[in-house]
Amino acid sequence: MSKTIRNIIIVIVVGLLVILGFRYLSGSQSSTSGTTSLTSVTSGSQAATLQVGVEFRDMLSKVQRITLDDSIFNDKAFDSLRDFSKPLAPAEVGRLNPFSPIGSDSIGPTNTLGQ
Repeated sequence: MSKTIRNIIIVIVVGLLVILGFRYLSGSQSSTSGTTSLTSVTSGSQAATLQVGVEFRDMLSKVQRITLDDSIFNDKAFDSLRDFSKPLAPAEVGRLNPFSPIGSDSIGPTNTLGQ
């Protein structure tokens, strides 16, 4: 068997394994026959929209329950912190269009950070 045919067969087998693995790991989302759920009554796109809405509502309720302790802002250690940041000096900006051919710029570099 030639190398190209063997490589093609290997690629096909690996592709099939990936597809089968994905289907196996994703599982089916069908409902049980004895119960009625909203996803079994609605169409596929409506069920997906409903699922996203349910997930969003659950996440929102979790976020709303978060409480932060703001007593740290009244602490002496927090008040003693100092800001060591330095202002940035304006820097020259390069070409207006970096993708245009070299020499086609009619205007030189401009300084837009300081304005």
